Amino acid sequence: MAYLQKCFLTCLILLASISYAQKNNKIDSLLTLLKKDKPDTARVTHLNTLGRKLMYTSPDTAIILGNEALSLSKGLQDEKDISISYGNLGCYYYLKADYYIALDYHQKALNTDSNRIKKAQNVSEKNEALQAIAVDLGNIGLVYAQYADYPKALDYYFQALKIGEELGNKIGIASQLCNIGSVYNNQADYPNALNYYFKALKIFEELGDKNSIAATFGQIGLLYMHQGDYSKALDYNSRALEIFEELGNKNFIARVLGNMGVIYKEQKNYPKALEYYLKTLKIREELGAKELIATTLCNLGIVYTKTGKYKEAETYFKKAIALCESIGALDYLNQFEEELSKFYEATGNYQLSLIHYKKAILLKDSIFSEKNKKQITRIEMKYDFEKKEAAVRAEQDKKDLENEAALERKSKTIYMLSAATLLFIGISLAIYLLYRQNKFMNRQRELMIENKLMRAQMDPHFIFNALNSIQKLVLEEKTELTLSYINDFSSILRTTLDNSFYNLIPLEKEIAFIKHYLSLEKLRFNNRFQFAINVSEAVNEYSIKIPPMLIQPVIENAIKHGLSHKTEGIINIDFDIKESRNCLYCSITDTGIGRQKSMELNIQNELMHKSKGMEIIYDRIKLHNFKRKKDFYTIHITDLYDNNNQPIGTKVEYTFPLN
Repeated sequence: MAYLQKCFLTCLILLASISYAQKNNKIDSLLTLLKKDKPDTARVTHLNTLGRKLMYTSPDTAIILGNEALSLSKGLQDEKDISISYGNLGCYYYLKADYYIALDYHQKALNTDSNRIKKAQNVSEKNEALQAIAVDLGNIGLVYAQYADYPKALDYYFQALKIGEELGNKIGIASQLCNIGSVYNNQADYPNALNYYFKALKIFEELGDKNSIAATFGQIGLLYMHQGDYSKALDYNSRALEIFEELGNKNFIARVLGNMGVIYKEQKNYPKALEYYLKTLKIREELGAKELIATTLCNLGIVYTKTGKYKEAETYFKKAIALCESIGALDYLNQFEEELSKFYEATGNYQLSLIHYKKAILLKDSIFSEKNKKQITRIEMKYDFEKKEAAVRAEQDKKDLENEAALERKSKTIYMLSAATLLFIGISLAIYLLYRQNKFMNRQRELMIENKLMRAQMDPHFIFNALNSIQKLVLEEKTELTLSYINDFSSILRTTLDNSFYNLIPLEKEIAFIKHYLSLEKLRFNNRFQFAINVSEAVNEYSIKIPPMLIQPVIENAIKHGLSHKTEGIINIDFDIKESRNCLYCSITDTGIGRQKSMELNIQNELMHKSKGMEIIYDRIKLHNFKRKKDFYTIHITDLYDNNNQPIGTKVEYTFPLN
C-alpha cells in the first residue's frame, strides 16, 4: 500500500507574485550607503533594497528597515515609494506567517497604487501604477491562499493575470499562472494545475529565466508523482536538478534529490532511494536546515526498514526524533513517533511499539488543539480585517461624495447610511448564527467524543477468551497457528484504536478489520463455522467511506447468540451498490438458531447484549442521520425461516449513503 503522506515530501515553493529585485550580495555596500544617505528618496530605495535582501534570513530586521522606509516616504509624500514600502512590509510579515498584518499592508499598497492611477499624467505613469497593482493583487491572493480561501485567492490572481496580459508583462503573467496552478494543486486538481504550470514554463523558457524554469520543472515533477506517473516525475525532477546544479543552488538541489528519493521509494527501488536520500542528507547538514534534516533521516529509516536493515533504521528514526525534540517541531515529531511505532511492530517489539504509538497519539491531540486555536485566531483576524476594509472603503466613498453636487451627495450619503445599517444588521445576524452554530457543533463534538469512547472499549470477554486461546495454542506448541492468532489479535486492537479517531473510514479498512475478527473467532470456535465476504464489482472499496465498528457488533451477535449453539454454520457478508437509493448496501446473513430460540436459551444474556450492543448501533445511526435531510443510514433485521416455519438464521441489512 502506498504511504505517500508519510514520505515527508519537500515541495518547491515559488512565491512568484512577489516580484522584487534579485539579491545582489552587496549588503555591506548598502550599509555603507545608508550611513552617508540624507533623508531623501535615495535612502528610501536603499532601505527597501536592504530589507528585501534580508527578508528570508532576518525578517525582523527587514521589518525595521521597511518601517523606516515607509515613515520617510510618507514625509516626502512620494506615493510610489509609499506603495513599495507597504508591499515590502506585507511580504516580510507574510514570511513570518502574520497573514492578517500582511493582508493589511498589501491592501494599503493596492489603495495607494489605485490612487496613483487617478493622478497619472501620462500613459507611462499609468502603466507603471497598473503593474504595481498587479503585484499587489497577486500578493493579496497569496495571503488568501494561506487562509485556504481559494475562491478569493483565484479571484485576485485572475485580476492580476488580466492586467499582466493587458500590459504584455510576461514575468507577471507567468507568476500569476504559477499561483493559479498552486491553488489547483492544493485542491488535488492535478490536471488543471499541470495546465497552468506548463503555460508558465513556456513563458519562463522564452525569457531564459533558469531559476524559474528549474523551479517549475520541480513543481511539475511533484504533480506527476501525485498522479502516480513516476517516469515523468523522475524526468522533470532530473531536468530541475541539472539546472539547479548549474546555478549552484544547494537548497533546491537538496529538495529535488529528496523528491527523487521519494519517487524511487514508491517504485520499491530501495538502493536508488537510499542513494538520493543520503545525497540529500549531506547537503542539508551543510546548510543546517534542521527540520529538513529530520525528514530525510526519517525517510532513510523507512527505506532501511523496507530492506530489512533494522539496526540502521532504528538509528535514523531515533536521530530524527531527537532533532525534532530539540527544535520543537511537533508536526514532524508526531509523524516520526508513529513511524517508529510501526517499525517496532514490524520487528516484533510490541512493548516499544505501544509506547511510541501512545506518544504519537498525545502529540496528535496537542497539535490538533494548537491548530484549532490558530484557526480561531485567523478567523477573528480575518473578520477584523474585513470590517476595517469596509470602513476604509466607506471613508473613501465619503471623500468622493464631497466632490459631487449637493443633491447627489445627499442621496448617496443616505445610501451609504442604509448600506452601513444593513451591514451592521448582517454582521449581527452572522455573529448570532455563528454563536448558534458553535453551540450546535460543541454539542455534536461532545456526542462524538462519547461515541469514540464507547467504540474504544472492546468487549473484555472477547479479550479474555482470545488470550486464553493464545495460551492454549502455546501449551499445545502450535507455533505457526499461535503467531497467526497473535497477528490477527494485534491487528484488531490497533485498528480499533486507530478507527476510534475517525467518524468515517474507507470501506476496505472496515473489510480488513472484519476479516481479522472473523479469522480470530473462527479459530477460537475450532472452525465450527465458515464465513464469506462478497464485494460487488460496482463497489469501490477505497473511495466509499462508512462509520467504523457498525458491522462488527452484528457479526459478534451472530456468532455469540446464533452459531455458537450449533456444530457448524455459515456467515455471509455482502456489499453492493443500490443506485436507485444512492447508497451502499450491506447484508450479514447467518445460519444460526435464530433470535427467538436464542432468547429462550438465555434471556438474561440477550437483554444485556441488546442494551450494550444494538442500542449503541441505533444511537450511532441516529447521530449520523441528525444532520442529514435525505439519504439516511438504515438498519433492518429479518428472522429467516424454512418452509416448515422453523428458524434457519438471521439477516441484518444496512444502507450507507454514498454522498
